[in-house]
Parts: sequence; C-alpha cells; structure tokens
Amino acid sequence: MLQRIVATLLLFIACAGCALADERPAELDEARYLTVNELRPGMEGYGLTVFQGVEPQRFDVKVIGVMRNIWDIDRDIILVECSGMNLEHTGIAGGMSGSPIYIDDKLIGALAYGFAYAKTAIAGVTPIAEMLPLADKPEEVKEQPARGAPIELDAPLVVHDREFDKLTVAGRPQGEPDPGDTLELVPIATPLRVSGLGPPSVARRWLAQFAEDLAPTGLVPIQGGQAGDIDVEDVEPELVPGATFAARLLWGDLNWDAIGTVTEVVGDRVIGLGHPMLGQHDVRMPMTTGYVFTFMPSFRRTFKLGSGLEAVGVIDADRPTGIAGTMGNVAESVKLSVEIAGLEPGEEKKTYNFETIRHPAITAHMIGMAVAGCMTRPGEPPEQLTARFTVTAHFENRDPLVVENVASGRDGMVALNGVFRTVRGLLGTITDNEFERLFPESVDVEIDFEPERRFAYIESFSVDRTTVRRGETLRATVELRHVLGERQRRTIEVPIPAEVPLGRAIVQVSDSEVAFEMARQDSPGRFQPETIDQLIALLEEPYRGDRIYVRMSYAGAGVSVAGQDLPDLPQSVLGTIATDGQSGVKFVYNTKVHTIPSDVVVRGSHAVEINIEESR
Repeated sequence: MLQRIVATLLLFIACAGCALADERPAELDEARYLTVNELRPGMEGYGLTVFQGVEPQRFDVKVIGVMRNIWDIDRDIILVECSGMNLEHTGIAGGMSGSPIYIDDKLIGALAYGFAYAKTAIAGVTPIAEMLPLADKPEEVKEQPARGAPIELDAPLVVHDREFDKLTVAGRPQGEPDPGDTLELVPIATPLRVSGLGPPSVARRWLAQFAEDLAPTGLVPIQGGQAGDIDVEDVEPELVPGATFAARLLWGDLNWDAIGTVTEVVGDRVIGLGHPMLGQHDVRMPMTTGYVFTFMPSFRRTFKLGSGLEAVGVIDADRPTGIAGTMGNVAESVKLSVEIAGLEPGEEKKTYNFETIRHPAITAHMIGMAVAGCMTRPGEPPEQLTARFTVTAHFENRDPLVVENVASGRDGMVALNGVFRTVRGLLGTITDNEFERLFPESVDVEIDFEPERRFAYIESFSVDRTTVRRGETLRATVELRHVLGERQRRTIEVPIPAEVPLGRAIVQVSDSEVAFEMARQDSPGRFQPETIDQLIALLEEPYRGDRIYVRMSYAGAGVSVAGQDLPDLPQSVLGTIATDGQSGVKFVYNTKVHTIPSDVVVRGSHAVEINIEESR
C-alpha cells in the first residue's frame, strides 16, 4: 500500500511540481542548506529526532517531490518517505514536528505534516528557506487559509479500503477529518504532557474535556507523571538540530510541556516545529530542553511521551512556518493560587500554586484544567458534594473582579464541573475579548467543600390567583424535589409594580442558567457589550446556583442603545426610533426580575400566566 501511495504521488509531482527555474535564494548558506529547486524525486538522506532520552538519532528519508504554492501564497511542501527506526510501521509520531531533514548532509527543512487519514511514513517537510526568517523574529506574516485548494491526483489512492482522488494540505489541525475522496496532509500533532489530574478513572474525563478544548490549537493532551518520575539528573541536553525542546504552558506545583523538535539554531535563536503551535503571532512561552521517555505507537495516533526539563529561554514567535525562541529570556505569566478545604474528611486546607502563559487561546484552558486537577488529586469525588467557591482576578490598574457561586448536583463530579466551567468561562471571556488584550496578573480560587448534596429540581410552580391588580403582591408556591425524592415547598411573594401595563403577563421561576438565557433574550444589547468596562460589569453580575429567579414579563417594549437599556418607552417614541433606522438599536422586552435565596442549588423552570388589572 505504501509503495502505491509513493508511486502515485511521484506521478502527480512529476506532472505538477518540478518545472520551475533552479534559482538559489541569495540569503541561504550554500554549504549548509539545500533549496527546493535543487531537490529531485528519489534523492536520499536522513532526518534527526529523539526516540528515547536526549540524543537525536537518524532515520532514513527519500524525496518524493515538491508541491508548489500550496496555499497560493508562495508556500511549498516537500514530500518525503521515511523509514528506519520502525517508522514504516508506527508512522510519523506527534512530537516529531521540527525534525530536521538532510539531503547530501545539507538541511532542506523540518518534518511538519502527516496524512490525516492514514498511518503511513509519508510526511510533508516545511522548506528551511521559509523557516529561517523566524531567526529575525518577524513582526508581520501573511495569513494562510485553513486549508489549501484540493489537488486532483492522476490516479486514485487506496488507503484502508478507501479511494482518494484529491490531496489537500491543511494549515491548522482540523480535528477528526471526514475525507470523502480527499486525502489530507495536516500539521503533526504536538503532544502536551499533563500530570496531576488524579487517578485514571477521573483523569480520563478531564483529558477528554481538555482535548476538546485544545483541538483548534493542534495540542494533544497526554496523561503522564512529572519528569521527576524518571531519573534525568545526569543528562545535560543541548538545543541542537534534532533535539527535543518544549513550550512550558503551566509550571509550579505541576509542569505541563508541549514538546517538539529543534530544526535549526541561528545564534541565540532556536527554530522548530515547521508549523504553528497555537496559531497566534503574539506569544511568549518558557522554552525548555526536553527528554523523551518512549515512543507510544498507536493505530489512531502515535506520539512521543516526553517532558520539558530546564527553562532556557522564551518562545516568542508562532508562525505558519514554525515557532522560534530566544535563549536566556524570561516569559511573562499569570499566577494562579488554588485553595481547597473540606474535600477529604479531617484534611487541612491545601494551597497549590502555578503560573501559566499569557495567551488568548490557552490561558483560560490551562487555569481551568489546573483547578480541575487540584480538585481530583485525592481521587474520585464523593457522591454527595457541594462546592462553595470564589474566583478573584487581579489586574494592573483595575479593581479586582470577584465572582462567588455554589455548585452541587446528582453526584460529586457535577460539583467539580461547576467550579471548572465557571473558572474557565470567566477567564476565557476576559482573556479572549474583542476590545483589548487583557490578562489578570494573578487569579485566586478558593473552594470550600461540604460532604452533602445540596441540590433540588423545581418540580412545580403555582400562584394563589391568576388575576391580580397593580400594586398588589402575588403569593406563589415553588415545590422543590431533592434527588432522593424528598420534597420541599417554598412560599414566595411576587410584587406587582404599580406602573406595569394592564393585561397578560408571564411569571416564571427558574434556575440561574435559564435566568441568564432569558435575560439575554430580554436585553440582547446589554449582553453584547461595546467596551471592556461593559464586559467586566456583566461578569460582575453573578447568576448564582443557590438562587431562585423570579421573572415577570409583560406587555410593552423598550430599546437598548450602545449596551444601555431603555425599557417601558411610549409607543410614539418606539415608533420614531424604528422609522429612523438608527444603527446599534435593539428592541428589548419589559421584565422585572428578583431573586430568592435558597439553601440548595436548584435546576429547572416553570411558568404561569396571569392577568393584570387596574388598581382600585
């Protein structure tokens, strides 16, 4: 099967890719580098990568050809067939990205792409001429499409009993492909070694969530212990072509490192990967030396199991053609403190400390998962559990943002998920906003656990009458059903404002999630902030799990202008605004909302219709 792929690609490239003039770029060192114009199908050479430990080892390569202008922006990819070191059986592994490829002992580029739908030893190489500008820390680069245009093959390829008529190259990982008749080269996945998520039973759940969150970046979280689990004190790795290096994404009580391979070193600049890591140009991540424990072959995805070691600089460029870092620099970070009490009987309060990178696509996910790991390090959570927690984000030149909430549910993991999703969602909204680049200097998460299930469903809702006058108080009954069947009745009072319009109205009781969604429908402009201050003001309005939300909606309407609500407007004013066609104006529903404290976290929603009459 592999021979058939090679033969077809050779035929395709011979027809489509090798008819360009043999022009050597003037800036390349002829003694060290070989350009794509000097490559011919069948040329043989070798690559360097670490298979175990810290020493790069050779594997064999044969040039298949060069695919030109893949994304129509003067970008090429060299196709090679790899063999040796068992690669013909394992396929290209995650963590091999950046492995330097040599022909006639001259560097031609970095191993960077593999087939999305086939475990083969065919790989795409990013030419070294396209990577060397990273040594100068380029400020601006051309954006490339997520996927190149399909290239028609002269003969179909058969891979795992599937025929493919086209070949494409993706600039970013696309998740699980649905290839149809198209075979796709995608960037080789970058393994992120994650530790401290608890025993396998719970770690698998967090890893699945983490993998989903990180899928757009190409990072693949891999469960593993700390580097200290293996005796690496005697190794002194150097960042040389073929060596393992890592981007440290979380450090402190845990170290989480994404590993790749060094392609070239130019002065104090280290270049590697051959494709983007996070896909954002503005990046500063600790750069470390690395260690490979073993190759982990898998039918679905082969990867290196490795870890970062000593921080030696900062990765400060993340571009379509690779990443690059400077030796000796120090990266900025967001500090994280997690304080946990009550998770284990008789246990004293525990505090964990971390730092993570400042990056809009990654900061919130790193902090959220670090908090998740702290909560499950003791093991499976008890079935009955309630979490009361506070998240405080500290900023430079801004007041701290403080959010408090309560989480509980049918089992202990629901409580933990409530904390995790709040932390991740809150920080994700801040760090990836559309108004300005804003990162907290530090984040404090305090969690107090109770070994009780404080959780109930809203079973029913009724009112003492369906006709009520302006200014009166409507008495209502909310029935809550606890998980084990116990029922609890709450009597609440719903004040009817004296100014509400006459006629039909809806009274609804709900949990915080439904209340939030209804608020977004009622006042869409308020939930589409136009400044960072409006965004933070929204985040400061907590929708707490231990509250019953009572919402009354009634006739009439208002508008929202630039995020500010103007409810209960006269029809003449509404008509004028509508006919003027002002931009940025959204209509809002007229509602009154108040909250009732609860001793349990509630879920569910019920509503009744009432009629409002004139007061006597």
